[in-house]
Amino acid sequence: QRIIERYVLAVLYFSTGGRNWLYPDVFLKANVDTCFWQQKSGNSLIGVTSCNPDGFIRRIELTNGSNYTSFNLTGEIPYELAQLKQLVTLNLSRNKLVGPIPRELSQLRYLKILLLYKNALGETLPSSLGQLSRLKNIVISYNNFVGAIPEEIGNISSLTEMKF
Repeated sequence: QRIIERYVLAVLYFSTGGRNWLYPDVFLKANVDTCFWQQKSGNSLIGVTSCNPDGFIRRIELTNGSNYTSFNLTGEIPYELAQLKQLVTLNLSRNKLVGPIPRELSQLRYLKILLLYKNALGETLPSSLGQLSRLKNIVISYNNFVGAIPEEIGNISSLTEMKF
């Protein structure tokens, strides 16, 4: 599973213009455990910001929240992120991402926080997001989504923050 996580992070890097990121050297560090693919930015860590005791990725934050500028991710969110089985937080906010939210993200059964606001994401929201039974926060405002919010999302009993 750890080699799969390394592969998924490489896919994320290449599919979102990693060479043009604000800190392009955060990922793809040879001979460095993926749990340490991170960098300090102001008072925050960016990159892989948390792993569980077994070394599996729990938190990815690729936003430059400390000064409200873009981290410069471009392209589409890769569906391969669904292979990060222990992921709890995914924060790709304040970037230039386009396309849909991959329906495969509904396979992230531990996901509690999904932050994708201030991008250029579009199309309809996948109703499969309603399968994220542990989701507490979903903030996807300031994008280009069309259509209604799927009622399946409103049925997630654990939600405490929902911004579209």
